[in-house]
Amino acid sequence: MKEVQVVSWDDWRLAQGGKVSAAGTVQVGYNGEWRELDVSKETREEFEEWLLPRMRAGHRPDQIQSPKAGTRGYKYRPGAKADRQALRDWADEQVAADPSLAEVYSYITAEGRKRIAEGKSPQYYYPARLKEDYAAAMGVTGPAASL
Repeated sequence: MKEVQVVSWDDWRLAQGGKVSAAGTVQVGYNGEWRELDVSKETREEFEEWLLPRMRAGHRPDQIQSPKAGTRGYKYRPGAKADRQALRDWADEQVAADPSLAEVYSYITAEGRKRIAEGKSPQYYYPARLKEDYAAAMGVTGPAASL
């Protein structure tokens, strides 16, 4: 009788010329590139010690950053304004082609309509279905699919 044993090696240690058994797997993303790394317990702890404080300092791409104390307004990620305008343009095109989508894709709040009537900038709210349909239409999948 033969028995086959599969051993996973810590990818980081292996890349440095070492050979340490992996205890698990982590998925890592950076600028849209995703990798799966087999890691030992020690590498996972080192990685988490380095990465987690940086993750906590940031925000998800689809979230508005809270203003810092003593500042005014909100800070969006670079390009977010153009992304939101493209989303609104796409929604408008879809509604023009199929008016039954008007309610589903409505992105101007009731308060926003009042502001428009007053000549002010409207307030927008993007329903989940609108964001999901837009992401699918643009061919975006995974963590980047949210606006």
